[in-house]
Amino acid sequence: MLSYRKFWVKPIVFLVSVLFFYSCSYVHTAAHADNKVTYFESLQKRLVSDGFDEKEIKAFYNAPQADFETKGVSRYFMHNEGKLNYGQFLKKGPLERARIYMKKHKTKLAEAEKTYGVNGRIITAILLVETRLGTYTGKSSVFNILSTMASLADTDIRNMLWKKVSGSTRLSRQEFEAKAEKKSGWAYKELKAFLKYTNREKITPSSIYGSYAGAMGICQF
Repeated sequence: MLSYRKFWVKPIVFLVSVLFFYSCSYVHTAAHADNKVTYFESLQKRLVSDGFDEKEIKAFYNAPQADFETKGVSRYFMHNEGKLNYGQFLKKGPLERARIYMKKHKTKLAEAEKTYGVNGRIITAILLVETRLGTYTGKSSVFNILSTMASLADTDIRNMLWKKVSGSTRLSRQEFEAKAEKKSGWAYKELKAFLKYTNREKITPSSIYGSYAGAMGICQF
């Protein structure tokens, strides 16, 4: 009888472990889904009230790719532009790559200068600093970043984010509030323009990637 029980112990333990793993995964997924609904609920209502199709908006925010970018947006409140090493772009390697880029795209740069009045060297310098001449445009979902920033118009969401960044930001609570309010207004306008653009070009919003601040493209505008 004892040996019979031993025979079943390992399979039962394994089965229980598997069930526990999947139950935890389900709880995590469900909680994640609930968080998305909570974080973006007021934002979705604003978008719909501003004329966006309700079904499309719900589909965008219920998609698996949609996420509240706590980590990405938190960097915006900890980022110090003045501490960046811009001297790196004055070294021989980057400058040589910039010269090669200008030579390769001479015609296009001349056309841009003629059309918009911006010198080709300035355009190249911007591209060099922002995206290494278009070779690195970012890994953050622009849709998620803009949505997260826009949702900071909600006081409860700002409070949640402050708890995340308060220990690592140089900003006071008052400065954080002012910056969050200003940035949420900017992000909402950008989000609306972004959704109109992706709709016009038949692009899935979640497929475009950029910086943690919501910038995209080779110029990061």
